[in-house]
Amino acid sequence: MNWNKGDYLTHRFNPELGIGRVTALEGRALVVEFPRSGTKLRLAANTDALIPVDPDATPDLERSLVERLTSGRLDEIGDFLTRLDALHLLALREADGLGSFLGGRRLL
Repeated sequence: MNWNKGDYLTHRFNPELGIGRVTALEGRALVVEFPRSGTKLRLAANTDALIPVDPDATPDLERSLVERLTSGRLDEIGDFLTRLDALHLLALREADGLGSFLGGRRLL
């Protein structure tokens, strides 16, 4: 396939990377950024491991935060509150490095 700058793709053997976007063409190689995983890779343009993705069919969770905000697509408030609760519980558990003291017994 002939890739162009701005094309969206996914890696057949590394789906955990999420959906990537071609940011540069360097001869027979592509520079691809995967926003979800925060990874930037240089890949052979002719490999069969790269699968094109239709940007209009791209799930919103795969798009960058800026792309989602500019398109006006926001998450449900319940999803946001669940993530906020999880972050709050994580902060309580870690307690700024004092997590081991939170569950200790009190000796008299």
